[in-house]
Amino acid sequence: MKNNFGLIFAENCEPTEENVQGFAEYCMDFYGEDNDDALYPTEGFTMGTAMIAINEYLTGNYPCCEENFENGVPTHLYGGGDTIDREKVLGIFLEQGE
Repeated sequence: MKNNFGLIFAENCEPTEENVQGFAEYCMDFYGEDNDDALYPTEGFTMGTAMIAINEYLTGNYPCCEENFENGVPTHLYGGGDTIDREKVLGIFLEQGE
């Protein structure tokens, strides 16, 4: 299944609000600025900024890899909130701060 922006969801895998919230918490575990246990604490990375970046990721067109083309247009496959998704969200957050 594909939305109008280039993001591809595996069949029956579009994220629910609960999935998005869990993914945001997962991102906070890695990058949360006020999380003493964050692996890579990142200044300005709060739940609010994480949700903004996640929303942009889930509705945006972010080419991921050369072999992931549909009709000649690069797309990315949402991995259900996996490592690649988390790293893409951090990249979006960092770009927003520039």
